[in-house]
Amino acid sequence: MVKPGRVSHAQRDVLLKKHSEATEILCRRLERLKDDDLEGFLVKHPAIGRVTLREMALLTQLHTEHHTGLLKAKLSGTAAEEL
Repeated sequence: MVKPGRVSHAQRDVLLKKHSEATEILCRRLERLKDDDLEGFLVKHPAIGRVTLREMALLTQLHTEHHTGLLKAKLSGTAAEEL
């Protein structure tokens, strides 16, 4: 398991901007693909093995939303678990 180190307040905005830019690039590239490509290309997920590109994109979206929710809860002081 990878556990990131602490991020300073100054680094936070830079990291959020990089994440947003990377997400935009990924979305634009995925939008250019056909359904057959999304279902036909297999990629290796480190925990669950081979998945289609569509499944990997959806897993990535869910994973990102999960961690975004944890960060929001932590920043608001309502986090139930440690990151």
